[in-house]
Amino acid sequence: MKKYILVLLLAITVSALYGESDPGRGNLPDDQRIADSIRIDSFIRATSSNPDLTEAVRIQLFKEAGVQSNQKGFRRLEAMTLMEIGSFYFNADNYDSARVFFTKGFEFAKQHKLDRAACNFTNNIGSCYLLQNKPARALQFYLQAIDYARQDTALSASALLNVATIFCDLHQYSKAISYSEIALRGGDKVAPVVRASAHLRILKSLYKSDRAAEAPAQIAAIEELLQAGDNPVIRAQFQVLQGHHLLETGFSQKADLLADAALGLLTDENEDYLSAEIYNLKAMTQLALHNTKNATLYLAKALAIAKKKGEWMLLRDTYFNMAKAAEAGKQFEEANRYLHLYEELKDKTRGEEVAVLLNTLESEYETEKRSRQINQLQLEHSLQEGQIRQKNLINYALIGALIITAGLSLLLYRIYRQKQQLQQRMISELEKDRELDITRSILLGQEEERKRLAKDLHDGLGGMLSSVKFAFQRSKATDGASINETRYTHASDLLDQSITELRRIAHNMIPESLAKYGIAAAIRDYCTSINKSGELKVVFQSMNADDVKPDLTVSNTIFRIVQELLNNVLRHAQAQQAIVQLSRESNTLSITVEDDGRGFDLSVSAKEDGMGWCNIRNRVKFLKGQMDIQSSPGNGTYVHVAINLKS
Repeated sequence: MKKYILVLLLAITVSALYGESDPGRGNLPDDQRIADSIRIDSFIRATSSNPDLTEAVRIQLFKEAGVQSNQKGFRRLEAMTLMEIGSFYFNADNYDSARVFFTKGFEFAKQHKLDRAACNFTNNIGSCYLLQNKPARALQFYLQAIDYARQDTALSASALLNVATIFCDLHQYSKAISYSEIALRGGDKVAPVVRASAHLRILKSLYKSDRAAEAPAQIAAIEELLQAGDNPVIRAQFQVLQGHHLLETGFSQKADLLADAALGLLTDENEDYLSAEIYNLKAMTQLALHNTKNATLYLAKALAIAKKKGEWMLLRDTYFNMAKAAEAGKQFEEANRYLHLYEELKDKTRGEEVAVLLNTLESEYETEKRSRQINQLQLEHSLQEGQIRQKNLINYALIGALIITAGLSLLLYRIYRQKQQLQQRMISELEKDRELDITRSILLGQEEERKRLAKDLHDGLGGMLSSVKFAFQRSKATDGASINETRYTHASDLLDQSITELRRIAHNMIPESLAKYGIAAAIRDYCTSINKSGELKVVFQSMNADDVKPDLTVSNTIFRIVQELLNNVLRHAQAQQAIVQLSRESNTLSITVEDDGRGFDLSVSAKEDGMGWCNIRNRVKFLKGQMDIQSSPGNGTYVHVAINLKS
């Protein structure tokens, strides 16, 4: 049963790799790259699903697909070929070969930063070790898979469930429940078979730890999952687990009926992996009903499967049940032989339990507790070998080590404190320098605005007023008595234009709508003025931000940020259209400016920031906000600024 669940989890990890994107090399046209990716992907799927291929042909086809993927730069598909070869050997019970290809896949995924693939490869390596009766090694790789999942419980669910299985087999039921519950946190993102198996692990742990009163919630969850999509294997597992519980609580007849129902769910695909445990249950129910002969027949079937598949825990339990059956049949010599075989496997299990416990303590960084346990084990071993005379020497060595450790700890603590104080001073100095840089940049920005204002007044408004004066002088008739109407009208028009220009300059300094109606209205007016100029089409969108009215200094700074971003678009982007979005969520105000222009290289821009970008960055820092810039040549520019209004 354990092997079949691991096969299902392996299939889930393989399908997860099919779902990842794989852009390939950028020197191929998009259509060609997509076509090549689909062709190789389809080839791998067809090879995997063809039951008529021999082992040699199947492996060769996968390797050829890997070579093609490598040539095209399809890293995901190259990892997929290694996963498929490893899965083939895994399903054929060749765990050493499977582990070789899973390990190659893990190194490849780590090299190319394919974290999802790395997670799945390490999880499958752990499953190989688990089925080779090395649960301690398996646990190390399962925990590594959980780490690669990066807190994504849906991705790590399979590894978490495998960890729960190890602890359940080793009778550490509280840990089995804990890891199963973590696996369920992914909700509907987790595959139904994983969720159902997690509930089964919790249910079994509750039964084994005398917490049957908590079982109904788990039973309801399993039945709900089975109703949503019936899975014969999960249903059979559920019936076997319930049957064992009924047998232990004295309901032998009901347990026997559940065993028969589970046998009816067996198919050719799952019989080898599931039937042995069902035969064990059937044997125990028959033994409880005093049908020793039938019990012996079922146990013989279970033993044959357990030996064939190498399921050592199943083999251990079968030997124990055969000893009970032989004892019930008064075959005491046979009972003693089976009990001896059971004890050999049981002693082996105890050794593995210690190894798993130590690895678990290491993974949880329980250093102090682990050290006490190791010292205690070493002391007991010394006493068993009769080396009592070394006890005092060990104690002296421990005392000396403690004294040295205490002295070193005090010295290291003082060094640490000095480093901390030095770092704090450096941080304070850097903070002061940063504040000076921001202030200097703001002052430079203000100076630039003053220069621009002076230029507007001198070149724009000053020139227009001079023209008005000259026009009025010429509007007089030559005799000094009458007025030339045409020239007078022209002078009046020039005066109107001067007034308009004056308003434009005043609006650029502090928009009137900014003080009256808030930041959204001011930005909307500014976007409208750009649209009227015909230089650029600007679409403005306000989402829950029309009533945002921070103090004038903050509002003016936000307006200048938007103004500078749009000026950059007008001067440099060669864009046809820009979108400006202003949105508010709780206390966060978000500003987004996006254009369809020529874009730029961010790595080059970081070295050659002009005054415009410098002013924008420092205004954002002044508001204690955050800014994100995304751009590349030919793909436009996207700028997002987030400001906490409370700060």
